[in-house]
Amino acid sequence: MKKETLSSIYEENRAVLDDRLRLSESFDLIGREIRIADKKAVLYFIDGFAKDDILEKLMEYLMSLKPEDLKDIQTTQDFADTFIPYVEVDCEDQCDKIATGVLSGTICLLVQGFDRAMMIDARTYPTRGVSEPDDDRVLRGSRDGFVETLVHNTALIRRRIRDPDLTMEILQLGAKSKTDIVVCYMASAVEPKMLDVVRKKLEKVRIHALT
Repeated sequence: MKKETLSSIYEENRAVLDDRLRLSESFDLIGREIRIADKKAVLYFIDGFAKDDILEKLMEYLMSLKPEDLKDIQTTQDFADTFIPYVEVDCEDQCDKIATGVLSGTICLLVQGFDRAMMIDARTYPTRGVSEPDDDRVLRGSRDGFVETLVHNTALIRRRIRDPDLTMEILQLGAKSKTDIVVCYMASAVEPKMLDVVRKKLEKVRIHALT
């Protein structure tokens, strides 16, 4: 039976959220471990949704805190009110809601000793300036089109499908170019044998560069 809520045990919470998000299966789902004073912590986010400058400033600030800065902090809400300088910050203990929030582009901060996670809304979506492909126009539905930036493209897909089943498996093609490619699939729907066939076929491709 899946655990529904977080506890005050950090390692247990990490294991639960790693499993819910299927963190090890997708290259664009990040669990960045940091140290806040004398406490372990992790930031969960999707590469392509979280702004790099905001993440860097947030991590730099949190990692600069000293144990004495936390001596009067008793709850997750205390921590958020004191140290998270963003308007939209929610404290959440429901595992499903946390996973859905991360898959929607929210940054999740989990700190050792607290029984709730902080959900920080500092997301940026792929811009609507991405044009619809000329050769593949549709009358209904989304008119987004892919560009040359891989993370931008995977974020476009994540924006439409906010499900932990959506897996982004990264591979490389091109003996010289080492071009990153991503195999996207729904883990609960994909036929494992067929997926393995696709992987093996890609591994057998012998080219110098993929452009």
